[in-house]
Order: sequence, then structure tokens, then C-alpha cells
Amino acid sequence: MFRLLVKAITDFKMPNKSSLAQAKGGHLAPTTMSGATLPFPDLCSAGWQPAESPTGSRQGVDSGRGLRITNPRHSRLPVCATTFRASLAAIFLAANACALPAADEIPVAKFTDITREAGITFVHNNGAYGDKLLPETLGGGVAFFDYDNDGHQDLLFINSTYWPGHIPEGKMPTTLALYHNDGHGHFTDVTKGSGLDISCYGMGVAIGDYDNDGLPDVFITAVGGNHLFHNDGHGKFHEVTQEAGVGGSTNDWGTGAAFIDYDNDGKLDLFVCNYVQWSPEIDRAKSYVLPNIGRAYGPPRNFAGTFPYLYHNDGNGHFTDVSAQAGVQIKDPATGLPMAKSLAVAPVDVDNDGWIDLVVANDTVPNFLFHNQHDGTFKEIGARSGVAYDAYGLVRGAMGIDSARFRNDDTLGIAIGNYANEMNALYVAQRDSLLFADEATQAGVGPASQKLLKFGLFFFDYDLDGRLDVLTANGHLEPEINRVQANQQYRQPAQLFWNRGDSKGTGFVRAAGQGRHRRVPAHRRARRGLCRH
Repeated sequence: MFRLLVKAITDFKMPNKSSLAQAKGGHLAPTTMSGATLPFPDLCSAGWQPAESPTGSRQGVDSGRGLRITNPRHSRLPVCATTFRASLAAIFLAANACALPAADEIPVAKFTDITREAGITFVHNNGAYGDKLLPETLGGGVAFFDYDNDGHQDLLFINSTYWPGHIPEGKMPTTLALYHNDGHGHFTDVTKGSGLDISCYGMGVAIGDYDNDGLPDVFITAVGGNHLFHNDGHGKFHEVTQEAGVGGSTNDWGTGAAFIDYDNDGKLDLFVCNYVQWSPEIDRAKSYVLPNIGRAYGPPRNFAGTFPYLYHNDGNGHFTDVSAQAGVQIKDPATGLPMAKSLAVAPVDVDNDGWIDLVVANDTVPNFLFHNQHDGTFKEIGARSGVAYDAYGLVRGAMGIDSARFRNDDTLGIAIGNYANEMNALYVAQRDSLLFADEATQAGVGPASQKLLKFGLFFFDYDLDGRLDVLTANGHLEPEINRVQANQQYRQPAQLFWNRGDSKGTGFVRAAGQGRHRRVPAHRRARRGLCRH
């Protein structure tokens, strides 16, 4: 295998001037490789081609966020040096292919959809009516939590609702949905009268006992302001957003959130991600179109960034916004404007110093790593630590995030699901616990994920072998994307990666029994499911 790798590298020819000029256009997309095509003779001209934009109003491929160099000045490498490194990754995969386990060694993933049998009838409503407003592409968070402390995990589904002035005749605004677990495989809808039966354009959810009374409370992120509900016991909640001071602004678009004790005072504080500066008027004023189809959802690149919130728990039912003094408001150094376009956060003690840190997944801008300074402040070290960009110094459309010591030692991994035509990221800590390298390709979770549009992602041990595996939930945001991009589908299968337990080289293998597309309604409403292994 080593000889093959050396042979491929030595046979590589640097690009000619015409291909270099072609690459300087700034858009690169992989051509289809069939069979064993290594070594590559001239990647800049033969292995890569300039990508055509699907619309005249945006750059790149796949709604402006596909695999490409959108702006070479943001890359840390020359265009063809980047391509050369990409070729080496492909060569490594080919040379390493024989090291993969035989198909019969990989546990078959068999999950059964028991949604109907379990009594769950919740259907998510994004309120879409044809204007293609960006929030319609997100939302639908869910939480397992034991709200009544009976030892059984209950379910809370976050719903969006109809847009003002566009409620269909005979319909009512939709609400959150709370299901009680009876402990025998069945759930009962107990939303009505619970206090959680409110209508908002909901996004995500965080669960935490912020007042230390032994009952888990609920924080909901949403478009137009967030919501905090106190658990009163006996299946009842009441909203305390205003008195707690955690609602944010009516102009906010809250997404991910997490309860954390960042100052180790024994009280849960709250971190809240915000996405982009958005309003229906801003969205409608921009002309996003798909050829021969019509209006499309706009890319986040064309919306201004935001700041996240960090709320300190004062211990008396009130929180104080300490975002500015804590150092989590990051500005674009070029413009001085808010940089974050955050969708999710992973709280984790990155360096095992006993203080919680925060890794934030940002869409089309650098990811953040907020390192806890032990004095109530954080230092943003995403670029320095290696988690801000991909291996070539480019930003990606980061969506879902999770962290785990997946090798069953002190090595931390941070996994991020990225946009279509962008691989998953797997940032793995090096000898210095604050330095990471993206090992998605050699670990086996990268190339297989490239085509899919990844939303949710998490570590879990699906086969109970003591090693954490990886699952991603995927699907495109444009129902008719296949009409303009033949390699994309609106409905996309989830991906499950089995952790084979190898601490070096290929650590994950795509699990068997996958590839079937589950049918999901393409427009207004989407059913949520429960699967049993």
C-alpha cells in the first residue's frame, strides 16, 4: 500500500497554466471518477471542473453552499495546492480500502418504526405557503426528558406554526406537543392544559433544572423570541420568560441552546445560539430563484450575522445577560459586524480542566470554540484550535454537532454535520488537547457523507459494544432540488457509522442495512417518528 501511495504521488504532475487560470475562477467541483483512476495525472484540469451556479443570483453549487472554493482569498492554500491535498486524501482512501472489515463483520442496523404503535401522532408544521421564507427550512427540535420524575423518559416535540395572515380556513395555530411515557412502550398526548400548549415558530429545546427544585424545566428557541417554562410538578408548566429575562429580542431567530454551569457555582446558566438577522420583509426583498422552477430559499451567506446569548443564573429565578463581558460576541474582523450564524452548540470540557467549554457550529462562517478562562469569561480559539474551518482553510455550512471521547480514552472528537456536497467533520484532539485535526476522511465518516445535506448528528452506541457510533439525519431543503441538481434528492436517508474501535486509521464504517428513503411530505407538514432497535 505504501508503494502505491508513493507511486501515485510521484506520478502527479503540476497543472499547466491554462488549468491554473481556469481554477482561479474560484469554483471547483469534483468530476465523477469511475473504477481505479489513480494516480491522477493533472487534477486541476482533468480531475476538477469549474462548477456552474444553479441560479444567476448566487455563487457555487447547491444553493451556494456546495463543495467549492467560493472565494479563494479565504483559503489558506493556493487553489491547486488545495486540489493536490484533496487528491492525496483520495489516494489515501484507495490505498486504505483493503483495511476495511468484511461486510459480514459490520453489525446490521435494524430499527423498527413504532411511531403509530407508540401512540405518537405529532406532525410538524412549518407554515409554508409559497413565499419560501428561510425559517421554513429549519425547526422541529425534540427532547426526551422525564418531566414527572416517574423513571420513564417522556417526549416533547417543538412545533412551528402558520405565518400571520396565512392560516388556512378551518385551521388553528399549531402548538408544541408533550407526550407522557406510561413505561410500557406507549405515549399519551398530554399537551392540552400542560402549559406547554403554546403556539410559536419554534426551533430547538434545552432541558435543565435551573432552580434546583428537582424538576426539569424547558427552554424553547424560536423565531421572534425565546420561551422559558418552569416545571411546577404534576404535569404542569408555566411560562417565566419575562421575569427570568431570557426572551431575547423579537427580532431574534434562536436555534440551538444549552443549559451549562460555566462558572461552577452550582446553578445552571444558559447559552443560546442565534442564526441570522432575518425578517419576512428582508427575505421577500431578495430574489432567490431556481431555474425553470421559481422562488427558492435563500442562502445564509446573504443574511447578516448575529451574536449568541450567554445568560448567568442569578439564583433567584432571574438571569443576567453577560454575553458582552463574557467574550462570546464575536465580530467579523473585516467589517466589525456580528459574525455568528449559529445553529447548534456542544458543551464539553475540551481540555479536562474542570470548566465547561463551548463548541458552536456556524453556517457558512467559521465555527467557534469558546475556551473557559475560569473567571467568568471565554476566549474564542476556533481558528487557533483547528475547528473553525475544513482541512483546506474553508468555511462550511455547519448544522448539527456533538462531541464524545469516541476512542474510549481521553481523545475528544467533535463531529459536525455539514451542508450538501460538504463532508461531515470529525475534529480529533491531538497531543495538545486544545489542538484538533479534521480526521473525517481517514476515520471513515467523511467521503460517504459528502453528497447528503446533514441536519442532526449525534454519537450513540447502537450495537452496545461499548463504542460510540455516529448517526446523521439528512434531507434537502428544496423539494424540487432534483430538477436542477441530478445528484440531489429532497428525501435523503439517514446515515449510521459503526465505530470499529480502531484508534488509528479508519475508525468508522458505514453500517449495513441503509439507503432506503423514508417518504416525507414535501411541503407544509412533516411527521416525526420513533424507531426501536
